[in-house]
Amino acid sequence: MKELKTIFFILLNVSTLVSWAQINCTISVADSVEICEGESIQLLTSGTIYEFNWSKKSGLNDSTIPNPIASPASTTKYYVTNRYLFPTESIINGDFENGNTDFTSQYVQKCINGRMDWGAYCISKVSNIFWNGWGDCSDHTNGLGNMMVMDAAVAAGVGIWCETLPINQNTDYQFTTWVTSMVSLNPALLQFSINNKVLDQPFRAASEVCKWKEFYALWNSGSATSAEICVINQNTEDQGNDFALDDISFKSICVSTDSIVVQVHPQVSVELGGDKIVCEGDSILIDTKLPSNYIYNWSTPSGPNAKSIWVTKTGTYSVDVDNGLGCTDNDAITLTPIENPINTLEKDTTICFAFLPEFELHGGSALKYIWSTGDTSATISVADSGQYILTLYNGKNCSIIDTVNIENYCNPTFFYIPNSFTPNGDGINDVFTVKGEYLYIFKLSIFSRWGELLFETTNPEKEWDGNGPKGAAPTDIYVVLYEYEGLSPNTLHRIKERKHTHLSLIR
Repeated sequence: MKELKTIFFILLNVSTLVSWAQINCTISVADSVEICEGESIQLLTSGTIYEFNWSKKSGLNDSTIPNPIASPASTTKYYVTNRYLFPTESIINGDFENGNTDFTSQYVQKCINGRMDWGAYCISKVSNIFWNGWGDCSDHTNGLGNMMVMDAAVAAGVGIWCETLPINQNTDYQFTTWVTSMVSLNPALLQFSINNKVLDQPFRAASEVCKWKEFYALWNSGSATSAEICVINQNTEDQGNDFALDDISFKSICVSTDSIVVQVHPQVSVELGGDKIVCEGDSILIDTKLPSNYIYNWSTPSGPNAKSIWVTKTGTYSVDVDNGLGCTDNDAITLTPIENPINTLEKDTTICFAFLPEFELHGGSALKYIWSTGDTSATISVADSGQYILTLYNGKNCSIIDTVNIENYCNPTFFYIPNSFTPNGDGINDVFTVKGEYLYIFKLSIFSRWGELLFETTNPEKEWDGNGPKGAAPTDIYVVLYEYEGLSPNTLHRIKERKHTHLSLIR
């Protein structure tokens, strides 16, 4: 029977070697790919896929598949790992179901209900019997089995659990264990060690009580043929730091890693501006406002690779822009012809600035107004005689220039009021009207002898026909009150008069 067992062991190792030879977990991915901002790309991995994972998940639609869609916001390096974990377990009694056997510990086994000292452990199915404040945790395997419960010592580097195993040379191994906290205060800080050399960084248990958390490390045996593997404590806190271990595993593994850089280039955005109304024949600049080293393809051959072009004809112009890194954009602009300006400038005229301090000049309709005075509005007011030049501008080839001459001259005032009239319908002297010229400011009122207002006007040319608010005024003497401003015929100085006289109305 002993001989049969030996033969079986040899066959098992041969089977394991054959399985190892049949496994090739090597994977590869391109070194780098390029996209533009806002775009996506599929990452293509080649090789036989086993346990697969992308370490950086940001920007990936699924980090567990070989060919995810990547949409990073900026240049990102993604690492990919492919693993095949061989089923043969090297650890004996890693789940502690055989009790306190097949491992060593620098802690002391002390299974006393109600109290567990620092640096003590117990292989147990329950956890809260050793301290009242500990959580009631079940083992990780199936919730019914054993686990290694301990009150950790305050010294760092102490081997909590150790086991020495024969190993294959130049082989990758995965070392894993599960740990849970008994109390939330100061969770355990543990580290793997093989042949007295620590692996990776320390790992900390979850602060949540009775929540199992897995930790693992990868190790290559190199020339070693045996391994003393340990879980060591690195937490020196004397409060809390109470935890349990379960399902310690040490298996050979096939691991392959690779990486790919997704380079994200700035997106191109070209804006030629809104459509414009322009003067046909004028030189118009259409500018992309982008770097000159970009690649430009205009719809017009006048500038096939320039960031801006000058055009003289109306129509629609478009451009395709490439930043040379595969990022493109396009835009178009339509130039519509504009009509010539409309000129409404006054003709040459004579103004008496003594009575009209300002005179308005009206330019008309245009995009731009350029007066010889420096004004740029459509309408201006002038207060001096002289020549005024206006340029109405809708473009270099759509402009009008006009001139108006303003002369300042004030005529002397001539003024005469008749003293009678006969509104009897005979066609002779039937109306009363002022005889005068160059009355610059004028007002006239006619009253009855009883003070009733019968007629009033500010127009010296307006006539009175002898009728009042109540009909035809009777034959009588009426009072005429008048006031005016003008120029004295003798001195040509401005005068202001307010007088009254009498008017005979005869029927």
